[in-house]
Amino acid sequence: MYRDLRDFLAFLDQSGDIFHIWEELSPVQEIAGMIKLLNKKIGSVVFFHRVKGYNIPVVANLLGSEKLLSLAFNTSKDLGEEYLARRKTLLKPLIVKDAPVKDIIIRNNIDIMATLPALTHHSKDIGPYITSGLTVARHPETGYHRMGLHRIRIRDKDSFSIVIASPGMSRIVQKAEEKGVGLEIAVVIGLDPMTFFSSVAFAPEGVDKYELGGALRGGPLEITRAESIDLEVPARAEFILEGRLIPGLREIDGPFGDSDGYYHGQPVYIAKVGAITHRKNPIYHALMPNTSEDSALIDLTWTPELFIQAREAFPQIKRLKINMIGFHVVVQIEKGSQDDVPGIIQHLRSLNPYSKLIVVVDTDVNIDDPKDIEWAIATRCQPDTDIRIISGIEWMEFDPSSRQIGDKYYSSVWSIDATKPLDQPERFERAGISQDVMARLKTIVEQQKIDNP
Repeated sequence: MYRDLRDFLAFLDQSGDIFHIWEELSPVQEIAGMIKLLNKKIGSVVFFHRVKGYNIPVVANLLGSEKLLSLAFNTSKDLGEEYLARRKTLLKPLIVKDAPVKDIIIRNNIDIMATLPALTHHSKDIGPYITSGLTVARHPETGYHRMGLHRIRIRDKDSFSIVIASPGMSRIVQKAEEKGVGLEIAVVIGLDPMTFFSSVAFAPEGVDKYELGGALRGGPLEITRAESIDLEVPARAEFILEGRLIPGLREIDGPFGDSDGYYHGQPVYIAKVGAITHRKNPIYHALMPNTSEDSALIDLTWTPELFIQAREAFPQIKRLKINMIGFHVVVQIEKGSQDDVPGIIQHLRSLNPYSKLIVVVDTDVNIDDPKDIEWAIATRCQPDTDIRIISGIEWMEFDPSSRQIGDKYYSSVWSIDATKPLDQPERFERAGISQDVMARLKTIVEQQKIDNP
């Protein structure tokens, strides 16, 4: 178990999984640009030692590859299965007084921009955004903690705007506003990888996110009392902003280059900051939108949930994968009849209405390999019979291709049946090498330490 971000980084440094950059770079586009440039070229964490205008380093791509996710989970097992297994046993947090995040406490002369090297990510972003900050709030009636990734923009020295669109957090905000009070929130930056991961994991109403974080990390999360608000916060974070939402105040914020790769403006709440606490020699964690880390957080947490629900109705489903921040679903099935595919597609749409594309393939197709999926579509799909398009689906404004009619948005959705016809098994038998031969060859490769292509 990694106690905090520093513990994880120390492990990665020893294993050679940190790419160090010593050149001084600006937090305005340069660091974000370097993250983008390196994202698909290396599978390592990127550590920026010299940030222009700050004595604080920036770390990025923390969970940006399958290898890093496996190291974060400390497992060689299937990540989806490991995630589902761990989340079954919730662990209550441990309240501590000795909190490294309170090494430095700022309550007067607060200046968020001077304290945090928050990044301006894109050329048309309105300003610097905190993209890796976990927003924590406590339910006013049940007392459980909600925690999630919410887009945050630094407005001035002591205030920020925040997008709150998730149902759980939105309900807590609504209950506070019904009482005419500003919801107390904390923005937590720089945590151990599993607590960070738990922020985007699905948690039913009433489940405490601190307890879920403990379950995933394999040990209770250490929390401590905040300085200026009535809230418990992670004790080993790098930074914490303590604030209150201003009741009833809304603005339109943006533009900001978001997870889908487009600029958006969205309604936001406004929060006033009453205190900033941080560790000595803090490390700032940055999350670059529309990169492998951004998509991995969404895809890995959503995929197991959808798989469990889908397989309950259709045991023919062997694997399932969500891509493109939930818009695309690829499902691998063991087809028993020609009616299986339409039924599975319809069921998946009922579970995940915003699946814009669903592709169904056979068990001999590797759904982790886009080229293999493309091969199945190219050789097992006839567009006039195997592609179905449904128009006029009420959609989300977030998708720039959606069509606005009045105050609503609409889209079409489509599905591809790339499975083999059951009545022609010989014609669609995939050429291959016998399993016993491949097993022997893999042993030779491993013994000679040759990279397996």
